[in-house]
Amino acid sequence: METKSKFYSKGVLSEITNFRHLNFYLSNIPLFLNRSNNKLFLTTDSLSNIFPFYIENIVDEKGIIIGKNEENRLCILDIFNDKYENSNMCIFGCSGSGKSFFAKLFIIRNYYHGIRQIILDVENEYEYISNKLNGISIGNDQYINILEITTKDIEKATKEEKNYLEYKIEKIVEFLSNYINIRKNELRDYLFNTYEKFGINKDISTIQKTKENNNIYLTPKMIESNKYPTLKDVNVDEIYKEQYEKCIQNELKYFSKVTNIDMNNPLIIIKMDELIKHPQIVVDILNNIMNYIGENKTIIYIDEVWKYSKSENVLSEIFNMYKTIRKRNGSIITITQDITDFFDYKEGRYAKSILNNSCFKMMFKTDVNEVKNITNSQIDNNISFLNKGETILFVGNNNLKIKVQANDFERGIINVDDNSSR
Repeated sequence: METKSKFYSKGVLSEITNFRHLNFYLSNIPLFLNRSNNKLFLTTDSLSNIFPFYIENIVDEKGIIIGKNEENRLCILDIFNDKYENSNMCIFGCSGSGKSFFAKLFIIRNYYHGIRQIILDVENEYEYISNKLNGISIGNDQYINILEITTKDIEKATKEEKNYLEYKIEKIVEFLSNYINIRKNELRDYLFNTYEKFGINKDISTIQKTKENNNIYLTPKMIESNKYPTLKDVNVDEIYKEQYEKCIQNELKYFSKVTNIDMNNPLIIIKMDELIKHPQIVVDILNNIMNYIGENKTIIYIDEVWKYSKSENVLSEIFNMYKTIRKRNGSIITITQDITDFFDYKEGRYAKSILNNSCFKMMFKTDVNEVKNITNSQIDNNISFLNKGETILFVGNNNLKIKVQANDFERGIINVDDNSSR
């Protein structure tokens, strides 16, 4: 300013150089006179375009799109990423909040991402998706023969250094003893005799073949499913016959015929509306599902989990699944709308255990009184004012508001016509 005043007193008008003029001048003087120390001057507009400002979001490289955040940026989540504590998720929300829409969308996107999925469906909501994606829906006309011996049975028997047939029969006896009042020693004898009638004994070659027609197998191949006996082929003594036949026609009807489903299908829907009335069968189904989880990533969905709270054995089994699912490269996603009922059972012991073992919580619109056990009070009110299709994703101590959206192709698979979740 002093220099400008002196020029002005002599009748010369001048302007003070701004930082851009100065930067231009310094960049053009001889190097040995340059005292700029590589300083770079920018306008605030330019700075805002290049500075890495933090925007609350999740973008996992190998994840799937779950929606858009409040800045309209895509939120991409990989629940199997090692940076997360575990891969489990809880989805809460009242009826009509968009909870089921999100669950179905999540299934579709994981399906096309190559993730294997098993859905326990208590309200027959997912059969349409299964048909669209060439999955299988286990219900009235599908069966799993519990007497069929699989490669997994052989692997487990070998691991425990037991004969494969003795190991399998022991497992069947444990299963049947939950439903039929027959002494275990007698059950073992019935089963051994039944396998013998079908030419199956302790020699593993009786359930494997090394050649067929003109084909020779370098690795032995298992015999076909129809070569195994079923529960209907087991002959029991007359004293037990009436209760045995009644049992396999009712509680065990889905386990009494030749296996006609492919448990390796990437999308399996298990209809639980009738099975849920028999808690022990549910426990056995959950056990059987865990046997099919191995190296490939697998997600197990338990829809309307509050309906399982009528049986402590079932909830205990679900909690046991949580303990081992991470080691098996799997994930459990529980979905429910009746949060209060779920948390009131046994003083919320199982509900809190499931919640604590789930790294991800998706909260759709819910009454503020319903979520007092799940969230902190600072965001309770926000949840009650969410619109349909909006959710708050909790990951550890962080939370992110997301708008769930689907394209027309996905909406066709979900079978919805309204525009509420576009």
